[in-house]
Amino acid sequence: MRSRARSLRAALALCTAAALCSAGGCSFSAAEKCASNEQCEQAFGAGATCGEDGFCRAAVAPDAEVPPPDASLPDAAPPDAGGPPVLALADRCDDAQLLSLPAGEDHEVYRIDTTGLTDTARELSSCLDPNDANARWNGNEGFFAVDMQAGEKWHFHVDVLGDPPVDDPAVYVLNSCDTRSCQPGDGSDVCGAGSAEHHSFVAGASRRYLIGVDSRGAGGAVYEIEVVRPTCGNGEVEHSETCDDGDLDPGDGCDELCHKELVPGDAVEEEANDDFTGTNRVLVDQATGELTVSGSLRVPCDFDLFAVDVPEGGSVEVEVLDANGNACAAGDPDNIELFLLNADGISLRGQGQPRGGNLCPSIDGTDNFAVGLTAGTYQVRLGMPKGEAVLFNYQLHFRVVAAPTPASL
Repeated sequence: MRSRARSLRAALALCTAAALCSAGGCSFSAAEKCASNEQCEQAFGAGATCGEDGFCRAAVAPDAEVPPPDASLPDAAPPDAGGPPVLALADRCDDAQLLSLPAGEDHEVYRIDTTGLTDTARELSSCLDPNDANARWNGNEGFFAVDMQAGEKWHFHVDVLGDPPVDDPAVYVLNSCDTRSCQPGDGSDVCGAGSAEHHSFVAGASRRYLIGVDSRGAGGAVYEIEVVRPTCGNGEVEHSETCDDGDLDPGDGCDELCHKELVPGDAVEEEANDDFTGTNRVLVDQATGELTVSGSLRVPCDFDLFAVDVPEGGSVEVEVLDANGNACAAGDPDNIELFLLNADGISLRGQGQPRGGNLCPSIDGTDNFAVGLTAGTYQVRLGMPKGEAVLFNYQLHFRVVAAPTPASL
């Protein structure tokens, strides 16, 4: 589930900036589309203009210092009054400048603007939408670089600005200035127009990586991007973590990767578990091999992931039920999707289907993709199609079945 606090913070920053700019003395690109200079002057004071990109720009004070566009990051530009600092993106990935988080900080929010850039990368289906080889990202894209250490986890959260927000952003990570190097799991574009997009990435090697922000829609847009380097074990729950108890000890409710552990007696889903880095770990009852989890799908682009361990040759069964533990019936959402994924949370093994009198999907022993498994961790993903969501409180029943013994065959 997306952070409401972040949305409120962004709204407050916009209001503060508008109030200060109306008095003069700053330059501000409003997140609201404009149609005329008059409209902008009414909102932001005399001298405000409506730019070619459809956004208001307040008058710049005569003594305002405009930083050069090629200044080193992250000090490429000062913050708008009351808003985050501006992060200048490169039009081409080979010109991307290095972003370093402020000293002593592991996250920062920046304002980014792609309206003055161009569209040079469209063929990104290899990492953004592997199921649609014809998909194209026709928006202007911008790039910056981050130095990562092997095994580090980074999170990039892109908020769409505007009232209403309409753009459909995508964010991806490259290990070279070649979009063909973008592989499944290297980028995200799953939330649809008007919704925030985010992506968690674990560095496979110590090197410099390139972060790209693109869009399916033509032209550019203004966004806020939060760059986070979460540290499991520091006692602070950060992006892509569902718990952090200050240690790296599994078996105490929060495992060594800061995944919430769901156990008998404490099996309520913990948000935000919408990708493999923030999954909830399902620890079934050792006697029965079963566990029933309670959770909710709350907003568009709310996907719930659960990691479950399966022994060699075993199988996993999962059934979606309503909030009372009954089979889904008329009146319950009819667009629930249930997938079994490999441990990476990306590669698909198979999709569950409605069975019997249950209108919600399940995975059972008749699904070849869920039986006779190699020992390891598998991810179960529950959600709804892009752009579709209603509040759905559910129970998710897990059953891990050991491999049949020779005598039972």
